[in-house]
Amino acid sequence: MMAQDADQTVGQLVNNQNWLELNRQYTQLKPQMKSEVLKSIAEAMIGYQFNRPEQTMQAVNILLNKHQTELGAQNTYSFIILLAKTLCQQGQYASAASMMDNILPALSSQPRNGLVGALFTYNKEIQALRNQQPIRISPVSQDIIVPCSNMMNITAVINNKPLAFVIDPCSDHTVIPIETAKELNIKVLPDTVEHMGQKVLLGIVEKMNIGDLEIHNIVAEIPLASTKPLTIGRDILSAAGEIQFDIDNSKIIFPKNHTPAPSTGPSFYWDMKFNISPNHHKMVINYRDMFIKEIGEDKSSTLSYEKQLDEVKVLAARKLVKVGSGKLTYDVTGDEEAKASSVFDILRKVPLVTIDGQDNILVKGNSAYKIYRNGHLDPTLSSISAKDILKAIPASTIRQIEVITEPGAKYDAEGTSAVLNIITSSNSLIKGATGMLSSSINNNGTNRSSAYTATSIGKTTVSANYAFTQFPTKKNESSIHSSVSYRNGQVLDMLRQSKSRGNAHYMNIAASCDIDSLNLLSFSAGGYFLSYKTNSMSSYNRYDDLNDLLYSYDEYNLNPRNRYNNYNLRMDYQHNMRKPDNVFTLSYMLNATQNKADNNVGYSNHFNMPMDYTAYSRYVKNNNTEHTVQLDYTTMIDKHNSLDVGLKYIYRLSKNTTEQDYSGKETAVSSFFNHSTNIAASYVEWTAQYGKWNLRPGMRYEFSRLKGSYPKGDGTPYSCNLNDLVPSVNILYKLNDTNTIQYNYAMSINRPGINYLNPAVIIQPESKTYGNTNLKSSRSSQMALTWTKITGKITNQMILAYGFTNNFLTNVDNVTDNIRTTTYANALHVRMASFMDFLQWTPTTRTRISINSTLGWMKDYFPEQSIYNKGLYGNVSGNISQKLFWNLLLNVGGGASFGHNLSGLYGRTANYHSDYLSIQRSFLKDDKLTISLWTVCPFERHRAQTQYTTQGEYTGFTRTVNVSRQFGVRLSLKFGKSKIEVKKTGTNLDNTDVVGGLKAPKE
Repeated sequence: MMAQDADQTVGQLVNNQNWLELNRQYTQLKPQMKSEVLKSIAEAMIGYQFNRPEQTMQAVNILLNKHQTELGAQNTYSFIILLAKTLCQQGQYASAASMMDNILPALSSQPRNGLVGALFTYNKEIQALRNQQPIRISPVSQDIIVPCSNMMNITAVINNKPLAFVIDPCSDHTVIPIETAKELNIKVLPDTVEHMGQKVLLGIVEKMNIGDLEIHNIVAEIPLASTKPLTIGRDILSAAGEIQFDIDNSKIIFPKNHTPAPSTGPSFYWDMKFNISPNHHKMVINYRDMFIKEIGEDKSSTLSYEKQLDEVKVLAARKLVKVGSGKLTYDVTGDEEAKASSVFDILRKVPLVTIDGQDNILVKGNSAYKIYRNGHLDPTLSSISAKDILKAIPASTIRQIEVITEPGAKYDAEGTSAVLNIITSSNSLIKGATGMLSSSINNNGTNRSSAYTATSIGKTTVSANYAFTQFPTKKNESSIHSSVSYRNGQVLDMLRQSKSRGNAHYMNIAASCDIDSLNLLSFSAGGYFLSYKTNSMSSYNRYDDLNDLLYSYDEYNLNPRNRYNNYNLRMDYQHNMRKPDNVFTLSYMLNATQNKADNNVGYSNHFNMPMDYTAYSRYVKNNNTEHTVQLDYTTMIDKHNSLDVGLKYIYRLSKNTTEQDYSGKETAVSSFFNHSTNIAASYVEWTAQYGKWNLRPGMRYEFSRLKGSYPKGDGTPYSCNLNDLVPSVNILYKLNDTNTIQYNYAMSINRPGINYLNPAVIIQPESKTYGNTNLKSSRSSQMALTWTKITGKITNQMILAYGFTNNFLTNVDNVTDNIRTTTYANALHVRMASFMDFLQWTPTTRTRISINSTLGWMKDYFPEQSIYNKGLYGNVSGNISQKLFWNLLLNVGGGASFGHNLSGLYGRTANYHSDYLSIQRSFLKDDKLTISLWTVCPFERHRAQTQYTTQGEYTGFTRTVNVSRQFGVRLSLKFGKSKIEVKKTGTNLDNTDVVGGLKAPKE
C-alpha cells in the first residue's frame, strides 16, 4: 500500500510538472516506489530541471534501453529530445549528432509531424553545430564586478566593439539582432533553424568580454524579424555558474567563489520563468545548485544573514512610464504609494499632468482635455468636481493612467487637446473575489471614504465602487477682495466672506459576460450626486473719480438648496471575428444631468442704492439628456496595416428654466429655453508599421444640427446646420532602441453649450449677463514635434507644440450705464506655442525622481474691440519617492508657475506654488493594511490667489484667500484573495464637445 502511495504521489508530481516539490520529496519516496520506469522518469526530469546532466543522461539511457515498451512511442521521442538537449547544453554537439544519426533513419518512413517532426527539426540544428566547441569561460582570479543599470543593462564587448546587452535569465540563448551580427562580422551558419516556432539563424561568437570575464564559443540566436534586443541568456549565465545582482549599487558580480548551497535545496528550476524585483537588494542566482538567495546585512548587528526566497520573484526597478505612439502610460500598480493614496495624489506624478494652486488638474499645461475611465468617457469625471471625485477614489483600484497626447480620428474632435484615460480593469477574467475599504480625514474635517468590491459568477464578472466626501464649513471658508476701475474714473470695491458645506456621493457598477470565445457583453452604470449650502456677506462701495462715495450697500446671499446630479449608463457588445484582430463593437450610452439652485439675496446698510429693489430670489434649473450610439470596426489588412472605421450618433437635449423675482419695482424675469443638438459623425483611421516607421493618418466628419426653442412662446425659434471635416496625422520614427521622434497634426472643434446660448438676461446690481443664440462651433489646429528617450534609468519626453484658431468662443465684456455686461461670441483669435518636458530618473531602485515642466507663449486677439492679450508663461512640478528603513515610503513634491498666465482676453492670473509630503507603511500579511500620513501646504495656513483684469472697458483685480494648510491620515484595507477585473470593450464614447454647458458646481 505504501509503494502504491509513493508511486501515485510521484506520478502526480510529474504530471503536474511540480518539479520543486518532486525534488524535495523524491529522496524519501524512492525507497517505497515499486515502478522502475517511474523512478527513471522522475530522476531524468529532476536531473534536467536542476542542472544535473549526468543524472539526466543516465536515467534517459535506462529508459531508452529498458523501458521503451512501457513508455510508448510518443514518450520515447520526448526523452530522445530531452537527451539531445542535455548533450547540447553541455557542449557535446558531436555526441548529440551521432545519437541522432543512429536513431532517425528508423523514423524516416514516419510522417514528419508531432514529435517526429520535432525530432527532425531539432536534428537540423544539432547537425549544424556538430563541430562546434562547447562554451568556455576563462578562469578568474577574483570577483568580476560590472556596472549595471536597474533595467539589467550591461556593456559587453565583441570584436572590440562595446554593446549594450540586457540580461534575461529566462532566455535560453544569447540573442544578437541580424543587423548587429552583420556589423560585427559574426560567423553565421547558412541554414535557418526553429526556436519557439520562429525561424532564426545561428551565429558563432568566438569571444565576448563582460568586464574582465572572457567567454568563448557562444552560440547566439539571430532572429530574422524579431525586434528582441541584444540579450545575454542563461547559456552564458549557467556557464558562469553564478551571478550576483547588487541592485542598490547598480552592479553585477561574477564571483570567483560560488555561494554555498542552502540546506533547503534548490529554489528554482530550468524551465521556471522569473524576473528581478526592486524589493530586494543583493540577489544571488546560482545555476550550479539552482537556487536564488537574497544576501544582505542585518542593520541591528554585525552578523550577515541569508534569506531563502519562498517564491522566486526577482525584478529590477520597475519602469513606471511607458511611451507609445501619441500616448504615455503610467503604471499605477508599480507605484508603491498607490497602496494608500488617492487617484488625485498619483496624478501629481503622471507625465504632462500638473496640479495648480487651486487643485485644478491640467494636462499639457491647459484644461482642454477629457477624462476617460476604461477607454470611454465617464460623464461624472467631466465636471468641475472631477478633482473631488478623484480625491475619494483609492489609487490601488487603478491599474494604469494613460495620457493620450495626440488623440486621433477615433476620438471625438470636440473640445480637447488630450485625453486622460484612467484604467481600472483589463480584458482578463480571474476567478475569486476581492475588495477594498479606504478612508481619510484631515485637520479641516474633510472626510473621504470609499468601498470597492468585485466578484465572479460563472461567465459574469461584477465590480462596484462607492465613494463619499463630506465638505465641512471649515474647509470651505474663503474671503474675496475685488476692485474694479472704470474708464470714467469710478472705482467699485467689494469685500466678501463666504462659507459652504455639503456632501457628495460617487458610485459605479460594472459587469461583463463572456457569452463565448468571440462575444463579450459589458454594462456599466453610475453617477455623481452633490448637495451643498452656501452663504456669504458682501460689502460694496463705489467711488467717483474724486474718491467721493457714490453709493454703498451690504449684500447677504443665501443658497439653501443646491443640487447637482449626474446619472450615466453604458452598454457594449463586442464581437471578435474569426479572423484575428478583426473586432466589431456596438455601444450605447445615456448621460443625464440635473442642476437645481435656489438663491436668496437681500440688501441692508444701503446708501444711494443704485437699483430700485431691496431683495431678489432666483431659481435656476438645468436638465441635460444625452443619448449616444456608436459602431466601431477594426481590421488587420496585413501584418503591417490596420484600419479603424466607425459611425456615431448623438442626440442631446438641454432644458433651462430661470426665474428671478425682485422685491421692488424691477420687473420679474422668467425664461424657459430648450436647446437640442443632433450630431452624426464618421471616421476612418489607418495605421501602418514598416520597420522603424509608424504612420497613423485619419479623417473625421461631423454634422451637427442645433435648434433653440421657447416653450412659452416668448422668443423666436432658431436652428442651424454645421459641417466639420477634421483631419489628423501622427508619424513616428524610431531612431534607435532608446530614441523616437514623432510629428502630430490635429484639428479640434468646440460647440457652444446652453449657458452660452441661453438668451435669458440675468440682472444683478453691478452686472448683467446673457447668452448669444447665434454662436457657431469653433475650430482649432494643433501641431507638435515630440522626442522621446528611454534608457535603463531615465525616461525623457520633450514636446514642441504650436496651435491657432480664428473663431474661438469667448466672453465679451462691456460697460453699459456703469454696469458690467457679459455675453459671448465666436471672435477670438488665438496663437500659442509651448515647450513641454517630462523627465523621470531612477538613480537607484529605492529612489525615483520625476519632473514636469512647461514653457509657453500665448496671444489672444479680439478684432471687434481691437484688444490683444499676450504673455510668456511656465510651470514646473517635481516629485521624489524614496524608500526608507522599516519599509517606510516617503513621497515629497511641489510645483510653481511663473510668467504671465493669461486669463482669457482681458486679464491674467497670479502665479501659484504648492508643496506636499506623505509617508506610508504597509502592515499585515500581503500588505493588506496601509497607513499614510500626509500634508499639503504645511508652511501656509492661508493662501491667496489674485486674478487681474488688465484691459477692456474696466480693469481691476480679485483676490481670493482660502484655507490651504492640511494634515491628514489615510487608511486602506484590502480583503479577498484574487484580483477581479471586469472586461471592457475597446472603443470610446466621448461627448465632451460643449463650451459653456452644464458643469457640476465648485464646492
